[in-house]
Amino acid sequence: MNLQAVKSTNIAAVGFDQESRTLRVLFQEGSMYDYFEVPASVYKALLAAPSKGQFFQQEIVGKMYRYEKSEERKDTMGKNKQQLANEQRAQVAAPKATQPVAEAPKPATPAPAAPAAAAQPTKQEQTIAKLLEGWRAKGVDLSKLHDKQDGKYRLLVVGEGWPTVQVGASGGITVLELRSYPDAFTAAMEGLDWFNKQKARDAKKVAAASAPAPAAPAPAPQPTPAAKKRKQHEAVEQQLQAQA
Repeated sequence: MNLQAVKSTNIAAVGFDQESRTLRVLFQEGSMYDYFEVPASVYKALLAAPSKGQFFQQEIVGKMYRYEKSEERKDTMGKNKQQLANEQRAQVAAPKATQPVAEAPKPATPAPAAPAAAAQPTKQEQTIAKLLEGWRAKGVDLSKLHDKQDGKYRLLVVGEGWPTVQVGASGGITVLELRSYPDAFTAAMEGLDWFNKQKARDAKKVAAASAPAPAAPAPAPQPTPAAKKRKQHEAVEQQLQAQA
């Protein structure tokens, strides 16, 4: 069986017999082994592998092919004198072994992981934290707080009766149900009280609009012509009596 030299730190040459499907491996330290029932495709893949030792370890040793150590006299054909001399010197110096292990690929030393930077809270998260802190300071019960994501907005409802506090991505505050307020943060803090007052004003307006209008006063009765004449006579009589 002719052997073909290969570039490997552990394997010196390999050969293959098509009829018996025997793979012969000559190791750098001089020992030689035959592996039986090896497909020709595996032999070709071994020759083409970038790392012969890694392929040998995974696809031949790892597949548990039957093997035995090959005697030197079985491999004199197809070798030149220099190859035989090198093998003899290597066999004398090499210790006995049952089966050599091909070189394992050196694991890449992982680069030390950079310490993870502490995530900075966004402006939106900072505003929400400020709101929660303010409500707690006022003694507001936050056990029923509802926090909902609505696109880029966060919608906070402290509890039943409270208006919705909308916090934008830039940290801006809008109290949705309140029609007007001088300061958004204060409006959020006083949301329940302000919202109740707004609803009370609205109820008064509705009640006033639905109340019946007061009746107009009845016009004063107009004197008849006879009554006018009688009044004139009475006035003349009063003047004559005053002159008498």
